[in-house]
Amino acid sequence: MVCPKVVFLSEGADLDSLSAAYGVLKLYPDAYLLKPKHLSKKAGEVFKKYKEKFRVIQELPNCLELVLVDTHFFPEGIPKEKVKKVIVYDHHPSGDIKEFEGRVEKVGAATTLVVEEIKERGVEISPEDATLLAFGIYEDTGNLTYEGTTPRDALALAFLLEKGANLREIREVITETYTQEQIEAVGKIVQSVEKFFLNGKKISFATAVLERYQPDINTLLYEIKDLKESDAFFVIIEAEGKTYVFGRSQSEDIDVGEILSHFGGGGHREAGAVKLENVSAERIKELIKAFLKRKYVKLKVRDIMNTPPFVLEEHISVKDALVELSERGIANAPVINREGKLVGIISKKALLKLAKLYPEEPIELFVNRDFYTLPPDAPVWEAEEILTKFGQKLIPVVEDGTVVGVITRLDLLQAVKEDLEKLKEKRKKVKIPENIEEIAREVGEIAKEKGFKAYIVGGVVRDILLGKEVWDVDFVVEGNAVELAKELAKRHGVNVHPFPEFGTAHLKIGKIKLEFATARRETYSRPGAYPKVEPASLKEDLIRRDFTINAMAISVNSEDYGTLIDYFGGLRDLKDKVIRVLHPVSFIEDPVRILRA
Repeated sequence: MVCPKVVFLSEGADLDSLSAAYGVLKLYPDAYLLKPKHLSKKAGEVFKKYKEKFRVIQELPNCLELVLVDTHFFPEGIPKEKVKKVIVYDHHPSGDIKEFEGRVEKVGAATTLVVEEIKERGVEISPEDATLLAFGIYEDTGNLTYEGTTPRDALALAFLLEKGANLREIREVITETYTQEQIEAVGKIVQSVEKFFLNGKKISFATAVLERYQPDINTLLYEIKDLKESDAFFVIIEAEGKTYVFGRSQSEDIDVGEILSHFGGGGHREAGAVKLENVSAERIKELIKAFLKRKYVKLKVRDIMNTPPFVLEEHISVKDALVELSERGIANAPVINREGKLVGIISKKALLKLAKLYPEEPIELFVNRDFYTLPPDAPVWEAEEILTKFGQKLIPVVEDGTVVGVITRLDLLQAVKEDLEKLKEKRKKVKIPENIEEIAREVGEIAKEKGFKAYIVGGVVRDILLGKEVWDVDFVVEGNAVELAKELAKRHGVNVHPFPEFGTAHLKIGKIKLEFATARRETYSRPGAYPKVEPASLKEDLIRRDFTINAMAISVNSEDYGTLIDYFGGLRDLKDKVIRVLHPVSFIEDPVRILRA
């Protein structure tokens, strides 16, 4: 049994799709076009004018060879059992059909691929045929000006012009005209343009809720200055219970077709679209933003985790565990056994309830053993999914069975909310003064050899930023500060004064006084008391300091040497001449800070 070829056009098909479909009818004289349900305004007008040139059928036959143009996603509503073969002419790389005949190639318009085959096969076409085919290439390449246009598109048009394509008619069809309602809709959309930065790329969003969807305003929107100057942008229009999303990209790094295929649409790197039902414009905007952050922010779990983590041992009592968490202001903590292996998580909230009934019982009886962990090299979006989708409050980061860090929702929020301007402020490069440059680099080298991280910290960073001379330098080490200081002293043949019980050491090289301290957290049992000290991350070390202008660091590590690390806005406060405490209880913990201020 011979099955006829049937061309199918997606809902809302544009002029490129219609022109390509017409070309397929020229390539295959026995092919038919299934009557399209809905075309774009321009495609609909062309189809109405040239309807007699299309061989149209109203219903699908019982068996067919399906021909798809401008897409290779299998269409909904077509029974797969009726389809014996699929033929594709598409210039979009994404699609869910794996086995097909035809062409999927990177050109500016799907019609170009059909015209190339018409030329190769020597199929005769009239001037009217050439005009119909040229419509699609001119529209989808923006008159050969869009980023995705290729020399092949120009050659295809040259062939059609040789065959007598009517430029006057093409101009009348391609030239845009807009109604007052469309212009008002565009004005509303323009006012909503919102920009954010991701990995140095400017991405814009324009959203609007309209009473009625305005077809064919996309081209006008693409000429808006704020959108044209973006590396990528998304226009999101909500109307009549449906939400229409159009994306454009001018960046090699951002594939809008791939992004929108995640939401059920499609396209290619430069352009994509999707239509959704019962999802608000605001909601889809936030979903696209979240997807962009997960996909394009190259952070790993190790980049945002708190390390070394605070952990509780399983044999301590409920009462003691509650004291430990309360003193540190910690809501949740990993629990380890005597071998140092992770056995569970316990929360302060649970301990508060348990303390009334079982204050002396070991916490191993009550830990939560149903939880997710992540390795240090996992992407940050996996942490986001665990913290949001599964509601876990804290994620232990585990390597070889040992807890090497933890991630909380706050860590995640701080990691993904930073746009480019904030990132520039926090990751500014600082010129380290010449008199300490050689020592700073040497400290970084020793740290790397020993698997540590080292930073210049505190008031000396403030003075460097103010352009002052520095002769006393404080270093914080994520690792063993005493070991690092001893190695530096050995290389220079000077004495070192270690205080291993405090994790500190100091020495002098020439006129330069150096102090090294292991990154630590401090807790106070009462106002004015000496702090209780434990190893911690750089971030935790900085947050224990008095003022934001004294809570900055400069990396001396080879991979980011000279980078300013400013978690708390100290650089901004320094510029504004503001002295700001890091947290409300700062003066209660250490009243001497009042005098320093």
